[in-house]
Amino acid sequence: MSEITNTSQQDPMVHLMGSLSEGTSGYIEGMEARGQQELVNSTRLPADARGLNTGYGQDGWPDFEALGFRKGEPVEGDDLFVNAELPEGWSRKRSDHAMWSYLHDERGVRRVAVFYKAAHYDRKAHMNILQPGYELASDVIYGQGDVVLPDYWPLLTEEERQQAVDYVAEYRHNIERYPDIYGGRKDRVDTLASLIKEPA
Repeated sequence: MSEITNTSQQDPMVHLMGSLSEGTSGYIEGMEARGQQELVNSTRLPADARGLNTGYGQDGWPDFEALGFRKGEPVEGDDLFVNAELPEGWSRKRSDHAMWSYLHDERGVRRVAVFYKAAHYDRKAHMNILQPGYELASDVIYGQGDVVLPDYWPLLTEEERQQAVDYVAEYRHNIERYPDIYGGRKDRVDTLASLIKEPA
């Protein structure tokens, strides 16, 4: 497992030379991509954990520990991260956006979003627990292509499926109230509504 480079503690000359050789944008984008790769390959997680039952600035680690996470010691010289163990069977996955990675449970369902901005001038990290049904519905509604349920739909619990139903109902309400903002997704919402009501 790799370590996560504390880019804010690197010699400023390293950043200057990198910016000169790669261009400022290219250098920062490369730094963020490397940061994502280091995070996914590490045994570290953000110290700033935001659970389902905690507000901004509150300690959400109890919610993570209830899922089976084990919080270890803070990383020496890097207060953004702590050493941590994932629940049994969980895994880390990169996303297409260098600042976002995800933790998937043993079913392969996305359960935690991890934000890490590795840029040396504004380095920050946090993570938050996701609700699978809401995430599924949002992904489908705002996605491209045909409206289909993902392969993991049958693996969701009744509570998680109800989250998808609730999200669709809330979105339909928003379409009625603010058609200029939400109306463009109506067909996708209606199709998804019909799919999630069908028996598994």
